[in-house]
Amino acid sequence: PVSVVATRRLQAGSTIHVSDSLDGPWRPLDPNTLGICNNPAPWVYANGTIFIVCGGNLMRAEHISGPWTTVATIGLGGGPDGKYEDPFLYADRR
Repeated sequence: PVSVVATRRLQAGSTIHVSDSLDGPWRPLDPNTLGICNNPAPWVYANGTIFIVCGGNLMRAEHISGPWTTVATIGLGGGPDGKYEDPFLYADRR
């Protein structure tokens, strides 16, 4: 199995790193088909599908290398004023 972690680069955006073990070594995913995505929040579903919140979009792929498709746009209207960060995903029993 491949472990997934998202880390921040020194330039704008983030990159995804992969490893065969949680102990590393970690290497940047190349090519990164997700593109520039600041602080991606991955969720690996039970069937192996990967979901990531990126730039106000919920995206999915069957493999970490993509291709990525947009599932939904996440609206932030109606909440308090300010900047929103650090999204997270979860699955309930349904």
